[in-house]
Amino acid sequence: MVAWWHRGSEMPTVEERLAYLEGRGEHQRPSIADLQTSISQVRADVSDLRGEMRDLRDEVRSDIRDLRGEMSGLRGEMRDDFRGLRGEMSDLRGEMNRRFEAVDHKFTWLVGIQVTMLVMMAGALFGLYFR
Repeated sequence: MVAWWHRGSEMPTVEERLAYLEGRGEHQRPSIADLQTSISQVRADVSDLRGEMRDLRDEVRSDIRDLRGEMSGLRGEMRDDFRGLRGEMSDLRGEMNRRFEAVDHKFTWLVGIQVTMLVMMAGALFGLYFR
């Protein structure tokens, strides 16, 4: 049916206008039904996706808890290892201090001997010079 404004100036009756609107609605009903079906499918897919996301969130939280437990254990092991390493370093530092003290004592003797030799040589030279 052609719209009334395309036919001319004559206003259609109420029955004609109603028939025209029903005709237009008949063409859109299948599209609306398809759209409703598609929306229902999207809602079902979104609902399934929400369930999967909940499961994934729970799994991630569980993995994070496990990881935190492992990290706590590793932190304790590292703390113990560092304590042992600090003890070894302290022992090594003590050993180095003892060795430096021994070398320092020997160095003092060496410098003393050299100064004594220098004074002796200077005395000998002065003795030869002033004779």
